[in-house]
Amino acid sequence: FGCMDREILTLQFGEYSNFVASHFWNLQAEEYDRSKEISPALFRGYGKKYIPRMVSCSYQGSFHDVAFRQSTGLPSVTTWDAPVQTIQSEAFAPTQYQTLLAEEQANLDHKQKVEIDLSQTKPDYNLTEEVNVWSDFLRCEVAPRSAYEITQVTHSDEASINQLGSFSNGKMILEDPYECDELLDRIRWMVEECDSLGGIQLFSDAEGLFGGISHSILTHFKDDFSSNVPIFTYNLSSSQERNDYHVFNEAYSTAQLSELSDLLIPLSSHEITSNSLPYIKTNNANWFQSSSVMGAAIDTMTRGIYYSSRVNHGVAMSNLANHLGKVAGLSISIPFSPTMIIDAIHSSLLSSNPDIIPKQIHQLQNVVSLTGNMSSDFYPSRQTISARGISNELAKQEFLERAKELPKHCNYESVSSVEDLFNYYFTVSNPNNVLLTYDEAAVRVPPAFPHPDYSLDCEFITSFDGRVTTMPILTHLQTGRNVKQAVKKLAQAIQSSSKLKIDECADDIAAARNLLQDLEDENEGE
Repeated sequence: FGCMDREILTLQFGEYSNFVASHFWNLQAEEYDRSKEISPALFRGYGKKYIPRMVSCSYQGSFHDVAFRQSTGLPSVTTWDAPVQTIQSEAFAPTQYQTLLAEEQANLDHKQKVEIDLSQTKPDYNLTEEVNVWSDFLRCEVAPRSAYEITQVTHSDEASINQLGSFSNGKMILEDPYECDELLDRIRWMVEECDSLGGIQLFSDAEGLFGGISHSILTHFKDDFSSNVPIFTYNLSSSQERNDYHVFNEAYSTAQLSELSDLLIPLSSHEITSNSLPYIKTNNANWFQSSSVMGAAIDTMTRGIYYSSRVNHGVAMSNLANHLGKVAGLSISIPFSPTMIIDAIHSSLLSSNPDIIPKQIHQLQNVVSLTGNMSSDFYPSRQTISARGISNELAKQEFLERAKELPKHCNYESVSSVEDLFNYYFTVSNPNNVLLTYDEAAVRVPPAFPHPDYSLDCEFITSFDGRVTTMPILTHLQTGRNVKQAVKKLAQAIQSSSKLKIDECADDIAAARNLLQDLEDENEGE
C-alpha cells in the first residue's frame, strides 16, 4: 500500500516514549512550516487545525496542556441551592517555551501579526533545565481524547529519570476494566476517524510497566480491530539509574512485543550518553536531550513512509518489514556529512589491493548505533539507508572538490546527484540487500530542541542566533550478525533472571527466552 491514502496511528506508551514522540511531532510541525503541506497519514483535520493521529498513555500528572489551554475564571453555578465545592487539579507553571507558544497562539486567534521578542531567551528556551514532563515542550496541539493518564501510578521526580515498575505490573494495571476500556476507547475513536488504517507505530518504554501495557493493548488490537495492519515498535530504554530489573524488563518486553510486531527496533539512550556523537555534547544527557536524537532518527528513518510523494524511493511499512524481518538495529549520523561517503570511495580508489573493500555504512565515522550492544564488526544481511538534507548539487560539488585531492592516475566516475554518490559507494563497498531512500530537502530543526548541545562548527549545519536551523541526517537500519549480538545480550539477561525476584512465571520466561533465540537464529547472517 501507499501511505499517501492510508492513515498511520501512533501509540506513545511511557514517559520516555512520549519524550521521543514529542520531538517526532515537533519535527512534523517544522516540516509543515517549510512546505505548508501536511501528511494525511500522520495528521487529521480537527476544526481549523491539524492534530496528530496519536494516542498517548503516561503517568497520572504528566500531561500539562498549558500551552494551548489558558486558565479562565470559573463560571458561577446557579442550578443548585446547596453549597458547591469546586475541585481544581494542580496548576502547573508553564515553561518559557509554552508561554511563548500561548502568546503566539493568542495572536493567531485574534488575527494579529505574530511578533515575539526572542532576544532575551536562551537558544533552547531554557528547556534543558525546565522540562519535567513530555508535554512541556510539545508544539502540536493534541485532541483531548488523545492523551490518557493511568490512574494507578502518579508521575514523580524519579519518573523523569528512570522507568518505573515491571512488565507484569503493566499487565496487571490493564486487568482493571476501567483502565483498559478508557485506553481502548481512545484508540477505537482514533481508528474510526481513519478512512483506511494503514499501520501502527508504537513508541514503548522497554524497562518498566509500559512494556506490559503495550503488550496488552497490541493483543486487544489484533483481536478487536485487525491482525493484518503492519505494526512497527520502537522499544525504548532510558533509565539513568539502570539496574538488573531494568535490563530484565527490556529483554522480556523485546521478546514479548516482537511476537506482536512486524518490525521491532530496540533503542537505548545509553548508547548516546558518552559523547559518542562528535558534534553533540551527550555526556550526562537528560531525557529531553537524548530523546531529541531518538526522535530525529525515527523521523528520518520513516521519511519514505509518511512523505512518499516527496522523497526518492519511498517505501511502504509492509514492504520495509518484509525486507528487514522481525527485528532490526538502528544507527544515526547527525549531522550527516557526504564527505564520509566520498572518503570511503577515495580509499578504494587509492588502495593498491582491489580485494580491500571500504567500510560499510554502519562502520563509518560519525555513524553511531542507537540499538544497545549492537556490534559493528559484520556485514549486514539486509539494510535500509535513509538520507536527508543533502541536495544533488551539494553532492556533486563536494565530490568534485574532494576529487581534486586524488592523484592524477586515479580514474573516477562522475557524480551528479545524491543517488549517483550512494550508487558509486555501493559499487566499491559491495553491500548486501540495501534499500536507499533520500530527500534533498534540509531537515528543519524545531525551536524546542537542545540547541546548545550541537556544535555549530560543522560546515553542514546552518544556524541563527545560536540555534540550529537545518542539518542533514542519515539513518541506517540493519539485520544480521551485528543485530544478533544485541539480541544475544538480551537473551543472557533472561537467562540470568533466576537471580532476581520477579513476578513472571517460569513458563513465560522460558517462552521469552525461546522467542529471543528465534530472533538470534533469524539474524545469523548470510
